[in-house]
Amino acid sequence: MAVKLPQAATRTDDHDLRCRDARQKAAMKDYADHVAHATPSSLSVGDSVLLRHTGLHSKMHTPFEPQPYEIVGKKGSMITAKRGDRKVTRNSSFFKAVGAEVTCQRERQATCPPLHQSVIPVDLTTSDVEQELEVVAKSTGPVHDADKSSSAQMDHMDIPDHDTNSKLLSDPGPPLRRSSRTKEVPRWLNDFTRA
Repeated sequence: MAVKLPQAATRTDDHDLRCRDARQKAAMKDYADHVAHATPSSLSVGDSVLLRHTGLHSKMHTPFEPQPYEIVGKKGSMITAKRGDRKVTRNSSFFKAVGAEVTCQRERQATCPPLHQSVIPVDLTTSDVEQELEVVAKSTGPVHDADKSSSAQMDHMDIPDHDTNSKLLSDPGPPLRRSSRTKEVPRWLNDFTRA
């Protein structure tokens, strides 16, 4: 069968075109990931994860299902997890590692001291403050030079006693002063009479 359309005599090599296309697609992917703040997933096969609830649920429910899944497969950003007979495949953004919250809480507790060690009530006398400082020093370790200077400053501070607090509460002071300004009707209402 004869073809009347013009034909190319030689076949062109499209290797250069494919390389250029791949470079442009990689550049577009890098830009899209940068704009979307995309980060690679740290989950791997064998990790225990929680699955985010899909569909409608009320405010009273947790955002993740309470029972953990185990990751059985990973392909790109798609993760397959299994719990019993149920097997789900979702994007990695639907999963959260189970041990993540526990480690964050432990790190916070290690860096922040308990609250009861650092709070000193305001209405204590000087001897009570010194006793509190001794208790804190025993629980935290040796007293440094900076702590000694702060305790010396505490000796010179005026800490109110219970008697002065009760005097302040019983004697409210002079009565509130009210304004003695006379109220006048605005000039633009002079033409109108009140009913």
